[in-house]
Amino acid sequence: MWFTKQGPALAYHDSRADHIVVAEDISAQGHKRYGVFPRTEIDNFTGPYCELIRVHSKCRLYFDLDGSPDTPKSVVGEVVALVQARLFALYGIEANPLVLCSSNVSKFSKHLIFPDVVFLNNWEHMHNFVSQIQHDRIDYSVYSRNRCFRMAGCCKYGDETRVFTPGLPSSALIQVESENSLECGKSASLKERVSGKGVPVGMFNGGNLHVPENWKTPLQGLEPDDLLLAIHPNQCYQAFFAIGCAYKRVGGGLDMFVDWCKEYRQRARVERQWRGWNRNKKGYGFPFLKQLALHSSSTDECSVHLNEAFGFHPTKNITHFNAPYLNYKQLMCTERCVLAKSPTGSGKSTAARELAQEYSHKRILYLVSSRPLAYCARNSLNAMVRLGRALDFVSYLETDKPLHTYKHLVCSVQSIWRAFRLDRKAYSLIIVDEMSSVIEDMTNVTNKRPKENQEALRWFAEHCDKFVGLDAHLMDTALVLCEDYFTDYRVLINHHRCERKNAIFIPLPKYNNQLKNIRAKALVPTATEKQVAAFSDAACLYDLLFQCWSNQIKTYFVCNNVRLGNFVEENYLRRSYTWMALLWAGFCDDVSSLITDFCCKEGIKMRYAWIHSRDGRTGKDFGTLDWWSKIDHLQYTLKVCQGLDYNPENPHYGVGFCYTTPNTCVPRRALQQTGRVRKLAKNPLHEHPTVYFAISDRVMVKHLPVFGRKRIEEYAQQQEYFMKAVVKHHSVKVENYFDWMFKPEPVWRKLYIMVMNERETYLRYPKESFAYWLRHDGWTMSTITTRPKPVCLKQNFRTVTDTAYKDIPAMEDLEYRWMSKRRNPDAMQTRRLKKYKFGKTFKTGTFFDEALWDIFTNHPGWVRNTRLERFSDFEDVISRRFNQFVQTQNNSEWMDTTGAKLIIIQKITKRLGLETLWSSNGELIAPGCFARAEAFVEKNKQQILLAFGWAGDVKRILKHWGGHTLKLEKKVNNATTTHSVLEPPAPMGECVESAMHVPGSNVHVLREDDRLRQSGRTPTLVDAAIRKIKGPPWHLLRHPN
Repeated sequence: MWFTKQGPALAYHDSRADHIVVAEDISAQGHKRYGVFPRTEIDNFTGPYCELIRVHSKCRLYFDLDGSPDTPKSVVGEVVALVQARLFALYGIEANPLVLCSSNVSKFSKHLIFPDVVFLNNWEHMHNFVSQIQHDRIDYSVYSRNRCFRMAGCCKYGDETRVFTPGLPSSALIQVESENSLECGKSASLKERVSGKGVPVGMFNGGNLHVPENWKTPLQGLEPDDLLLAIHPNQCYQAFFAIGCAYKRVGGGLDMFVDWCKEYRQRARVERQWRGWNRNKKGYGFPFLKQLALHSSSTDECSVHLNEAFGFHPTKNITHFNAPYLNYKQLMCTERCVLAKSPTGSGKSTAARELAQEYSHKRILYLVSSRPLAYCARNSLNAMVRLGRALDFVSYLETDKPLHTYKHLVCSVQSIWRAFRLDRKAYSLIIVDEMSSVIEDMTNVTNKRPKENQEALRWFAEHCDKFVGLDAHLMDTALVLCEDYFTDYRVLINHHRCERKNAIFIPLPKYNNQLKNIRAKALVPTATEKQVAAFSDAACLYDLLFQCWSNQIKTYFVCNNVRLGNFVEENYLRRSYTWMALLWAGFCDDVSSLITDFCCKEGIKMRYAWIHSRDGRTGKDFGTLDWWSKIDHLQYTLKVCQGLDYNPENPHYGVGFCYTTPNTCVPRRALQQTGRVRKLAKNPLHEHPTVYFAISDRVMVKHLPVFGRKRIEEYAQQQEYFMKAVVKHHSVKVENYFDWMFKPEPVWRKLYIMVMNERETYLRYPKESFAYWLRHDGWTMSTITTRPKPVCLKQNFRTVTDTAYKDIPAMEDLEYRWMSKRRNPDAMQTRRLKKYKFGKTFKTGTFFDEALWDIFTNHPGWVRNTRLERFSDFEDVISRRFNQFVQTQNNSEWMDTTGAKLIIIQKITKRLGLETLWSSNGELIAPGCFARAEAFVEKNKQQILLAFGWAGDVKRILKHWGGHTLKLEKKVNNATTTHSVLEPPAPMGECVESAMHVPGSNVHVLREDDRLRQSGRTPTLVDAAIRKIKGPPWHLLRHPN
């Protein structure tokens, strides 16, 4: 295949490894065209052809020898001897060349090709090798990217006498497919290395980076030092040069770079090279360094971002253990601060209560992050009775008194200012439950007094005896806080994995009008497989719910969308079990409702609870969760998130469901929601505890334009003040604006950035973030394959066929009069009646009968409008409405705008330069006429909207009226000029005036040339088109009388 440009040819060649790119000379000035053909056909190209050597192709060693015609023949032997000596010295290779000759009496020209010597590429490694061989007859310019090199049996354009011989093109091709190739990236002589002069190595290809098999290491971050450490230091000089330039450009330090490569390179030499790198502004940078690091690492870029946003990386004072439950004695270590990371359901809250009993005679502060958790924590703490160890906790929500007066206090982190403002009394023990969520709430815009709460938390932490942070999803935010508040801390990590849990991803459910539209498209006879599959996916969640309910399995549904929850409640939860069983069996909605309403007047209804905002429930309703055991289906939003542990002795719910979006909460909070039900009951559908996840990846909320800690920090520095970036991150309006105009402490500034990065990373990688946390919590992930809807499979549709025009029997006048009076004619009789009317409307017996029959049956409006245009006028239309009362007319009559349509069509027809529209088939329309018609339509857009019910262009109006179409007949480029706004048109020149009196002179042409040459008139090209109008054969239309 031939191409006029090189770029498309190379792009076409990229996907065809067994092809070769050929360049053909098409002019003496060096113009070329490029073709891509199989290698087996290369011998067909003998003439002005060249082989195009691609950038990354492995190439045989070649030389181009040029000189004057008196050049001695011994030059070839001299060059061959130099090359053979250098090959043997560097690689221990003995090779003989293939010599191609095109010399004549005017020029000396030879090509030397070494078939057994293959380099990695021609413009880099081969160039480095050839530069070591000095001879005045060698052309060193032929070692460049995408070089065109003359093939054997070919010649230059217009010089057929100088053909390279012997052989055909296939005998001496440069590009080869070889597994072994030579590299020459370190070819500098001793003198060049001492003087500091480098070797031109060209742009480095990242695919040639040296990566040992046992080197693949996880990339810890995207900082320059992290990227550098992910690359193996044993590299050739070309790679070493590129890595060093990129690392230095992104802000890397010399000491770090020297330490990285100290095992393979001397420090003095590296320092000297470092000083010479990046002398100009262009070169390798961060994208190149990141590419090499990802190539050398075992992780991808997404994993790096997720690890930075969600990871937990303690480096000291770590205690690893594996136990089903956390023991409170493990929290009583010598360090003042203890961070405990233990899986959900491993007894963290129980250990905290037991630890609190050890401090029952001292002041205790129990920090939580939500109101329901405050009530639940207070009840559970006070419920533990031990002789001499009684606890009397008070929730901050049940008192208006100053909180410092209470010895044992359960308080939200956003309200600790109430215990700090009036009288500061230290607490001996501080327990932070769900610590990652507490830090998130402290940095949220819902924190009305951020500065006071941050100061209070620091003061209480610095004056306490013991600080304990508990969470199953501890992140680096907890480490940053504790390292700043405490000099000594201990990190406990429980690696225990509970019973296997299955996380099954399902398609997103549709509801309301979306589900109705999808269902309507899937249930028509012409529905495609894609439309049926879309309906199956849209109803997958509901099918799984029906499957569980039909098997008497209790379910719970974490629904972070109130509208979806309301839809499920209205359409499913309020229905009877009989209706659900029928729907699951394959009956459609209408049939199931009819059977249920007729046979089961008092069907067994489902007992359910739908917990969401504004449902009337308060935090007191969650003091105990015993009422959850009395319902068949539990459904809740973020209102139930943390601290509410439903863990009865006999598990109640069998299967869980979760729907969430990036617009509601981060993944760990959604998993905290699903974890409120601690244990799942055994069920006949699943061997292991199972939760179905429907995760949306559509981001609807505003967010920052960047993500990643470093980029967010740079973005925050660009704002007027730091907290402005926090407000923009949450995209809210702060009520008390001045409370947010403060400069946070360095530790909280860093925490703000880390919390923002957690959410921003989740918005960029929604599903990947959920997969990260599910793996973190030990879930086994899979994706469900939806089953086709039974109602779609049970419908056997037949293809509707119609009778051809010629197969319909004709009808006489008497038969028509008799049959037209019948009340219930059959299908064939109806067709015969219509054919009789067709014969009265058109002249039949012509070539156009089939086409006119299709128009008559499918487009009766075209026939009616054209009859009106041809055989009537505006007066006839008005006379039909004259002297008629509105009450005696049908709706279609007193709303009839046929008269207005007729006037608009007549005016458009006139502006198009046509006498009548119905007889205009095949007429040509000039550009100016079409422009006038378009201007008329644009000017009277409102009148056209009232007449036709829509505002369209000229083409749509003509198509709607009588089936006329406009086709492009010819496209013309007219040269016109534009007048200058500042200067008036100049008068006609004297030459034009004198030419008016000369016989035979074309004055109009002279005037046009003179006008184009006048100052202030800029010639432009205006595209104009001549159009042809095509329409049905309306000349065969009969008069209505």
